[in-house]
Amino acid sequence: MAAAIGNAVGMDMPWPWSPIEVHQHIDASRDDVFNAISNPTTYPEWLVGTQRIRHVDGEFPKPGTKFDHSVGPTENITADDDTKAMEVQGHRRLLLEVHIGPFHGEVEFTLNKRGDNSTEVRMRECPIGPFAVITPVMRPILAARNRASLHKLAQLLERSHAAQP
Repeated sequence: MAAAIGNAVGMDMPWPWSPIEVHQHIDASRDDVFNAISNPTTYPEWLVGTQRIRHVDGEFPKPGTKFDHSVGPTENITADDDTKAMEVQGHRRLLLEVHIGPFHGEVEFTLNKRGDNSTEVRMRECPIGPFAVITPVMRPILAARNRASLHKLAQLLERSHAAQP
């Protein structure tokens, strides 16, 4: 809704408190992309800042299940917290509630099939709770991090796909 308000007043840029949204084309099937984003053990390979996955509930990403992670700039400087699956729609959408210390947010992955082995990934992140007020300050940092993460995810999946016979 905030983006609609921004557009209604003629703004070409995102409304300061709207979700941070990035896109990435990946030469991999939607199923392969979904399998990676719904398997937290892959996160240290592609999600910038994820250092370790400490535990994953057996039924993840079933809504209500969680995984515990350590995030930070290095393996020696991390915060331990968790992420909970909120919604899953087939292999098309995954909504997560993330916790990193006092920072909470929602991250939504939407996967659009663009052919047999081609997927458009949209990642939307929205800080929630008391720290949502700093969204305008965090926007460039989160956007850069999320763009880099999706780029790394694309490289991981495309390398994996190329290695298959």
